Amino acid sequence: MTDYSKNIFCAINTTDLGQATAMAAQVSEFVGGIMLGMECFTANGHKGIKQVLRACELPLYLDMKFHDIPSTVARAIKAIAPVAPQYITLHASGGKEMLKAALEASYDFQDAQAVPVPKLIASTVLTSIDESTFPDTDEGKLSDKVKRLADITKEAGLAGVECAVAEAAELRKFLGDDMLIVVSGIRPHWSKEIIDQRRTDSPFSAISAGADILIIGRPITESPNPSLAAKRIATELIDINLSEEDKIDDADKG
Repeated sequence: MTDYSKNIFCAINTTDLGQATAMAAQVSEFVGGIMLGMECFTANGHKGIKQVLRACELPLYLDMKFHDIPSTVARAIKAIAPVAPQYITLHASGGKEMLKAALEASYDFQDAQAVPVPKLIASTVLTSIDESTFPDTDEGKLSDKVKRLADITKEAGLAGVECAVAEAAELRKFLGDDMLIVVSGIRPHWSKEIIDQRRTDSPFSAISAGADILIIGRPITESPNPSLAAKRIATELIDINLSEEDKIDDADKG
């Protein structure tokens, strides 16, 4: 039986260090890691991030989505080495040279900081954008841009890409099994509506599409009982997959 809790990373988006620390401790038993982003890092710096990590002792997905000239991004990557994130995000739209510069800078983690080299994840198109809003900033089809940015990421040698569930299955075929696929915009059927996310889908759809990491924030963190919400998501994934396996077995017998 697969333990899907390891695939779930809880996104804790807050500037309040006490709140972030308490939340990390609450969900630690039922998730595989935590995601901290610009709000938390900007407000609390290295010391704050380390405090949150001490409360949960889980892998850190540091969601900074760096996007600047290659040398600036390279220096930024080196600057966050002290918190030893396992994953760091950048915008794939920064281009291949920026991504390569970030990757080269990440090797300094091991050489200069004596911490493991992080896996760099390139964000393709934000889940707050859909086909109706995409023309505001770009031309063509949204799905084509996602694939184009994923291709750039692969050529640059990064560990993986971040996308919406809708693109995950196609990217898995396109990228193969060697690259990580991270999905955001995850909404269990029982979670309340979130208006600033447009390309959303369920945890089961994400896993079925070949996603490795599911970034799930407010369905967990805004629940009256965050640890129970995280446990419910992982448990439902097990139950649904067992049901699907039963269907396959029945079909084989028939």
